[in-house]
This record gives sequence, structure tokens and C-alpha cells, in this order.
Amino acid sequence: MSKFKVFFAILTLAYQLQSQVFATSFDREFVEQLAQQAVRDSFSGVANRKISVSAAKLDPRIVIKSCDQNLQANIPDINNSRNVNVKITCEGSTPWNLYVPVKVAVNAPVVVAKFAIDRGSMLTPDNIHVAYVDEKRLRGEAIANPNSLYGAKAKRNIVKGKSISPNHVCSVCKGDSVTLIASSSSFNIKTSGTSVSNGHLGDKVRVKNNRSGKLVTGRVTGVNKVTINL
Repeated sequence: MSKFKVFFAILTLAYQLQSQVFATSFDREFVEQLAQQAVRDSFSGVANRKISVSAAKLDPRIVIKSCDQNLQANIPDINNSRNVNVKITCEGSTPWNLYVPVKVAVNAPVVVAKFAIDRGSMLTPDNIHVAYVDEKRLRGEAIANPNSLYGAKAKRNIVKGKSISPNHVCSVCKGDSVTLIASSSSFNIKTSGTSVSNGHLGDKVRVKNNRSGKLVTGRVTGVNKVTINL
């Protein structure tokens, strides 16, 4: 064998040995954690949410090969899916990839009933609080700020743990005495009125002016408060 061939064989063997020396072995738990972290990172810009992720246990029959580079985790667009297949890739001298299924739950802060609330009952810190609920379980418009509900009344029975929406409550309820405010850039005039419809914050309601007897339309701006912008 020529000296060149011997040198080349030694160089090739050295390269192979070096690749083996620097290759890293990865266990199933590491790969599962890598997939979970990739999903968490994809939600880093989502505010006021708690993200819960759980990777499926890899089949023990799967052989996770060594890799002489750091493993890469790539995920598709989430698209509000509960399940994400994270692609784990080795881009080293002996490339390989595998997929790890990850379950995702996005939990949003919403106001819920601490216990059953009867129709006509006033909402207070004693019977409502903020809880984190899986967005997939929410139906309709949920309310995140309990301060907007204190003093409002339940329009219907609300079961324990139910997320509260504007349809469940009225800040101004039919038959309530309200403060009627006529407002402009130069003055505010207050008088008393009686609501002839239900409404939550921001809703328009009809109110009878107790002094003039006329029906007017205003917007609910607080508990038992209706404002007419002139």
C-alpha cells in the first residue's frame, strides 16, 4: 500500500473516530422536553394566558441515535390546535428526524361563579373570582375583569364554575332606579330615571326620565348609571 493510501486511511479513520467522540447521545426524556419547550417558546408573545403543554411518551422501541450537532425542534403553525407534531431533527454527519406529539392547552383568565348564583342576586367579591379556563371550553364573550361586574345583577341562574358573560348580567336592569346623566363638552346634568330595559357596560338602554316622563336612550356607563352624550 502506498504511503498516500495509508495516510488517507488513517485520516478517514481519525475523522470517523472524532465524529463518534463528539457525537452526543440523547434519551427520550430530553427529546420530549425539547419538544415541549419549542411549543412553549412559540407562545412567548401571547399575553395574559397560561400555556399548558404535555408531550406524549415516545415508543420505547424507537432508537434515538447520537448526533454530532445540537438537535433542532421545528413546529408547524399552531392554528389553535390542541395537538402539535414537533419535528426533532439531527442535521449532523448522520442526519435523522422523528416526530413528538405535544398536547396544548391555552388557558385564559375569566370571571367565574364561586358557587351557584340565583337570578337577581348582586355580584360581589364573595360570589365571583378570576380563574384560568381552557379557551376551547369558552362559549361566547367571557369577562376577564371582575371590577366591571361588582354591583351588577344576575339576569338568570348561574351555576358554580360557569364563566360569566355579558348575557348573564345587567349593570342596569329593567325597573331599576338609575342616575341619568346628560353630558356634553361644557356641562353635565344629572337626574333620576327608571330603566325600561336591561343592559351591561357599554350597552344602549331605554330609560324613563322621572322628572319629565319622557323615554330617552343612553349608554350604560356604570352600575345603575346611564349617560346621554349630547
